[in-house]
Amino acid sequence: MRKDKTKIVFLGDTLINEEPLGVQRYALEIIKEIDKLSVPWPIEVLVPNVEECSLVLDNIKVVKYGKYNRTGFVWRQIDYPKYIRRQNALSVDLTLGLCIWGSDIVCLHDCIYENYPKDFVGLKRQLKRYSYLFRAQRNVKRSRLLLTVSNTSKNELVSYYRIPESKVVVINDAWQHMTNVEEDDNILDELNLSEKAFYFTLGSQLPHKNFKWIVQAAMCNPDKLFVVTGSRKITSCSEDYNDCPNIIYSGFLTDGQVKSLMKNSKLFVFPSLYEGFGIPPLEALASETNIAVSNCSCLPEIYGNSAVYFDPLKYEIDMDSIVADSEKVSANEREKILSKYSWRKSAEALLEAIVRIM
Repeated sequence: MRKDKTKIVFLGDTLINEEPLGVQRYALEIIKEIDKLSVPWPIEVLVPNVEECSLVLDNIKVVKYGKYNRTGFVWRQIDYPKYIRRQNALSVDLTLGLCIWGSDIVCLHDCIYENYPKDFVGLKRQLKRYSYLFRAQRNVKRSRLLLTVSNTSKNELVSYYRIPESKVVVINDAWQHMTNVEEDDNILDELNLSEKAFYFTLGSQLPHKNFKWIVQAAMCNPDKLFVVTGSRKITSCSEDYNDCPNIIYSGFLTDGQVKSLMKNSKLFVFPSLYEGFGIPPLEALASETNIAVSNCSCLPEIYGNSAVYFDPLKYEIDMDSIVADSEKVSANEREKILSKYSWRKSAEALLEAIVRIM
């Protein structure tokens, strides 16, 4: 990289929608915090040349660029690198866009594609995995700095890609975006739920999310009610599991509905076998809800003494016991975890990392 790079450009094609997903949330919240700080370089977020773009910042310029209204993937491979070269800019990819030509700074949030090939069933998903691994390898090789979201993920990246630890910087997720989300308590009436009378979790089709544990918990505790986001059909489970009578599948939920269910649940449960960070329990803590999480992957690193831990591969589950243990967790321990993570700290850490290579 030439020494005269003085402009920073964030890849932003997936940040133009109003309600971001996990990876996009990470990028968007960090960029919004950087927008509030005094920075010695011009910073831009590059997006496709589309009519509708909800991304508005005070100091960081949102630049629309591209000769054609291409799809996101094609735009990332052609227009984004072309703009970076023309502007002689330092490129930052926090969204897993993984331009085939690489970026100066790239965030790899976890090693799911590397560690869980069985999650990718069918030709289309297998091709998606191979494409990701090919582009991730090129980005690791061509980047000047890698970011990730936990020490657990850092150790995995160092081991898998055989790179020095000094190349990887940990910049955590956070929770402050929840303070801007207004609870939509209408969801309680829509699902016929009473306050503190149900357990809440986020459903997923991916096997490593371990929805099987929720189903087994429901079967072992038939007098308990479980609410799961997403579709009734969970392909990682059998039809018998999908017909479990004390599980309510909410369908798609807005952020406001999720916050309401978190706040009004008896316990937020997170049985995942693998996470890069695992932000939903942190959002639940921010919503003043007790959490129970699996003892796998990075979760003990992230949540310390603020959570109840359980073995996600043991399916004889006593929910009353888990709830009783969660009530013993002190408010100080929860507050300690919440104070540890903030988008402002993450933004400042990213700027410190950028200084290293500007």
